[in-house]
Amino acid sequence: MQSLACPTCAHAIQVSDELVGRVARCRGCQSRLAIRRDEGGTLALVLAAAPALAPQPRSPAAGHSTSAPCPACGAALQTSDTFCSGCGAPVSAESRMAIEARAAEAERLARRRGARQKVEKSDRTRRVRRAAKVILWLGIMFCLGGLALGFLTKREAEKAREALSESYEPEEVIEIEGEEWVVRDLLAQIDLEVALVFGIHFGLAALMFGLYFWARRAPLPATITALSVYLVVQVGSAIVEPKSLLQGLLFKAIAVAFLIGGIRAALAERAAEAADERRLARERARA
Repeated sequence: MQSLACPTCAHAIQVSDELVGRVARCRGCQSRLAIRRDEGGTLALVLAAAPALAPQPRSPAAGHSTSAPCPACGAALQTSDTFCSGCGAPVSAESRMAIEARAAEAERLARRRGARQKVEKSDRTRRVRRAAKVILWLGIMFCLGGLALGFLTKREAEKAREALSESYEPEEVIEIEGEEWVVRDLLAQIDLEVALVFGIHFGLAALMFGLYFWARRAPLPATITALSVYLVVQVGSAIVEPKSLLQGLLFKAIAVAFLIGGIRAALAERAAEAADERRLARERARA
């Protein structure tokens, strides 16, 4: 060990052959000093150029430090430090072990948090996909229901048309439930009701199929729209025919539950993405 004077303030600094090529900091003036050998082979201290500022990587586990305090001045020591940036003292083996232990613990916590986030994201994705499948099944059910109800209505309409054609002339006026109808207009109304049964159900089926494909790109608005449409249809059916509210009640409850679960999962995914964006923005600001 050899004592050399700081070229800036003449403060005595202890150096040795093992420190050649490294940079120390003077405790007197805080100057950065490079430890070198002169032309004669003796140790010398020269002013070192200031290091270029570079963004420091964030700790792999936010809130868990990968540094250890310097025993001399308490400044934070990083794994790459050879000398303390606060007092210039060499980093001891004990301090380096403490830094490495904290870094290993932070990495372990980061892996655990990453695994937990991966599981949560997988669960959200599963619920969103399940809600999309429910939308697809609703489209299929509207299509099948339209076929069944449409053909049933068409059969009843044909019977009514046959009875009217056999009993009345097209221009004849008849009274139904206190309301007068021209037979020709009544036949047209019967045909219209058949067309409406097919049209409404197939239209709802097409809408659900479209929402299913939309849900693969924008799950939140598509699922909200599907749930709203389905509830409106159920309420409208209950107003027209109150008994229909209890028909298929279990299926209706399951469909609504899955759709609500999909909406919640999509909201959670959007919140997670917003949190990641805020975290990246803070990291860029710190850098």
